[in-house]
Amino acid sequence: HLSIRRQRQMCIRDRFSTAKEDSDHVDVDGDDGFGAKLDLAHAYIEIGETESATELLEDIIEYGHPPQSDEAKRVLASLQGEE
Repeated sequence: HLSIRRQRQMCIRDRFSTAKEDSDHVDVDGDDGFGAKLDLAHAYIEIGETESATELLEDIIEYGHPPQSDEAKRVLASLQGEE
C-alpha cells in the first residue's frame, strides 16, 4: 500500500501533468525543471506537506540555478522559522 504522503505526491503530479496536457504548454523556463520543483514545493507547503517541500527545496538549493536556489533558501528559512 502506498503511504498517504506518496499518494498526495502522485495526485499533485497528476494534476500538474493533466494541466500541461490540457493546454498548449511550452516550457520556456530552460531551468532543467527547477522552476517546476519550486512551484511543487510551494504547493506542498499550501497543503501542509512541509517534509516533502523541504526535500524539494534542499534539492533545488544543491542542484538548482541561482534564481531558483536563492528562492528555495528563502522559502526553506521561512519554513524552519515556523517550526
